[in-house]
Amino acid sequence: MSEKMQKMGLIGAISLTVGLVIGSAIFVLLPEITGMAGGSVWLVYILSGIPTFVAAFYLIQMGGALPVSGAHYVGVTKWVNPVFGFVTVFSGLICILSVTPLVSMGFGEYLQSYFPAVNAKLIAIVLIGLFCLINYFGVKLFNAIQISMFIVLLLAIIIYIFKGIPSGNPLTRMPFMPNGIESFIIAIAIASNSWLGIVGVTEIAGVVRNPKRNIPLAIVISVLIITFLYGGMAYAFSGIMGFEKAAEIGSSAVLVAAKSFLSGPVVIFIAIGAMLAMATSINAFIMLAINIIAPMCNNKIFPADFMKKNRFKTPGKAILTFFLLSILLILIFGSKLSSYAIISMVGLMFMEFGGALGVLRMPGKTPELFEKSVFKFPLIIRWLVFVVAAVVFWLMIGFGFLADWKVSLMFFIIAFLSFIYWVIRSAYLKKSGDGLSEIVMKKNDEIIMNCLNIKTGEVE
Repeated sequence: MSEKMQKMGLIGAISLTVGLVIGSAIFVLLPEITGMAGGSVWLVYILSGIPTFVAAFYLIQMGGALPVSGAHYVGVTKWVNPVFGFVTVFSGLICILSVTPLVSMGFGEYLQSYFPAVNAKLIAIVLIGLFCLINYFGVKLFNAIQISMFIVLLLAIIIYIFKGIPSGNPLTRMPFMPNGIESFIIAIAIASNSWLGIVGVTEIAGVVRNPKRNIPLAIVISVLIITFLYGGMAYAFSGIMGFEKAAEIGSSAVLVAAKSFLSGPVVIFIAIGAMLAMATSINAFIMLAINIIAPMCNNKIFPADFMKKNRFKTPGKAILTFFLLSILLILIFGSKLSSYAIISMVGLMFMEFGGALGVLRMPGKTPELFEKSVFKFPLIIRWLVFVVAAVVFWLMIGFGFLADWKVSLMFFIIAFLSFIYWVIRSAYLKKSGDGLSEIVMKKNDEIIMNCLNIKTGEVE
């Protein structure tokens, strides 16, 4: 099988991006957010996407300039600082490692609510194992399965929207803000978690055909699709079920509401769509983690043998390690993983903050790359994006400490330990040559020269 066949096109990139973002949030979190925001829940989902709309500018800029796997790591280590780049992106990697078993447990518990005899932990482990196996056999199989699940998920939500809206009662959406503006703002903060996966799209450029074109297009199209799905489904649901009942029923309320306007088989199809929403996230997170760690291994931060390709041109050792670590987290924490979701949220926002800072500094650090970028946003736009990313990151830190300061403190411990690892690894490598900073900068220069010399974006 040729290397060219082991790449996904625009549709594959969109399905991966939407899968990274949607997850279980629109099905599981929607009743809770409706209970807080009432009839304004659809507006909550739109407004919660504003940081993502702003972040899309830096992601488009980065994707158009650095169409490579692990673009955040390469960009931030080059444009800001090697140590800072590693710490920010490694924090994001830990976030992905923790959120994958979290979503898998959500899938298991969701299935358990219909079939009580099912073991949620076992289902979670089997599910991660299945998708690790899919990733092991290469991008072509991953792409086919991800697109298939994406189509079913898309159809399920579209049916819910277009059948639910005309079946709803406008009076059910009243009052518009039953719990006041404060609850409305808190609902926006919670709903913003539903958008965080968008930051991962630039990390998979190495497995996308013509990434200079397809990555920016995937970002724009995905944001539009997700906005429609989130806003439309929230509007449909709030017209069927009042905010008090939604809060009382909880995570299954979306399907309970569906029974009032859809036939039995269609409700089952919606339930399958809900589970596939989680499945697409798990599949995409595995692919994302592998692409983030690839340049780190290339830079000797981790042993290069870790990313050694098998006959399917995938890193079998890295995928196996991801699987084993996920099992360990599930067995140790189980359903308690949801308590650590705040780490995932803050970790991704830290990665986004680093990426926005890197893009802000790109013209000064690599002017030739900026000039050859597909998109060249002016300084005022790049400053705006950075300020929004910084504000949102620190707001998330504050929100996390208010929610559970002990769990939030773990994020800083992870960041500190990653810095200590860098120092120790660099000292070890210096015994036989260059330290990590020198190695990283040399490798980054090679990648950037490659990007400058390639017009179409077929960059590894």
